[in-house]
Amino acid sequence: MTLDFSIIVATYARPDELRACLQSLQNLDPDGPSHETVVVDDGSPQPVDTQALPGPLQLLRQPNAGAGAARNRGAQSACGRRLVFLDDDCRVPRDWLVNLDRACRAHPNAMIGGRTRNALEDNLYSAASQFLVDQLYSALNAGRARFFTANNLCVGS
Repeated sequence: MTLDFSIIVATYARPDELRACLQSLQNLDPDGPSHETVVVDDGSPQPVDTQALPGPLQLLRQPNAGAGAARNRGAQSACGRRLVFLDDDCRVPRDWLVNLDRACRAHPNAMIGGRTRNALEDNLYSAASQFLVDQLYSALNAGRARFFTANNLCVGS
């Protein structure tokens, strides 16, 4: 059976954030599209402990090479028709995958980028990053989307 989505989560030395991210994935609508979760541990000094993680998932480990390399490693092992890249500090709402599936069907063969919202509004660095992303989305996506961040991105047919 071909899965609709492979959700690829790259992580490095953030076990609490990863656990919360995976918990939000466990709460996805069970009647939504079929999916798998692929976690890539990008050489964390303390390897990811699968016993402490919620839900069924595929865990891959690699020497530290950065988020891009970890995402590529996850993509190589993925079984889904569509690849979704999600950062380990992201939390998704229950209807996230249903809405993503709807957008993919409406725009076949297109990259789909999801909105992100900074949950650390009191953190100056997080606030600055969110401001820059918001400005780039506004400036580069007027009329036709041409810019997406890789922390909430879907590719595939």
